[in-house]
Amino acid sequence: MATSSLKRRELDQLLLVAKHYLELAKRHAKRHQGVLNKTIDAVTGNHVAGKTGEGELILAHAGSCAIRLSTMSEVLGSQQRYSFKYYQNMKRKSCLTKQQLIIDINANLDEYLHDLLRDHVAHEENAKDIGPDRWEILKVLTVGHVLSELESCATKIENQLKAGITAGTI
Repeated sequence: MATSSLKRRELDQLLLVAKHYLELAKRHAKRHQGVLNKTIDAVTGNHVAGKTGEGELILAHAGSCAIRLSTMSEVLGSQQRYSFKYYQNMKRKSCLTKQQLIIDINANLDEYLHDLLRDHVAHEENAKDIGPDRWEILKVLTVGHVLSELESCATKIENQLKAGITAGTI
């Protein structure tokens, strides 16, 4: 099988799995709508040892979706990761204040949320500025907002995949 065929197959599978996890999160959220208005901080701050709460399960599915979308984004090479755009050696670039960074990322959340969630799930780069900045952005998002932004992100990445297939680059 040609390399481009393998790449396309990998991307198709990643998209299917990402959509599956997003659908599981949305389906669970429909049964537990009170969770949609809770922030990530509120959901994760109420963890009970040995038990997964309703919000935690929704966020776990959202995180699994984000991991696949982030991988797709890397394979497609379609955007610059927030960690490269805003940081150098895990420290905020000197031309940015923490507030400027948070405002910019929040204004473009559908471009960065999948990477933010993926890195948070993996406890990636928790040292220096990047980990605390990432938590500052994520902790105030509601579960409903996370699901909405992930859906937007999935649509963008799916459209990029289709465009690449049409253009013959994938």
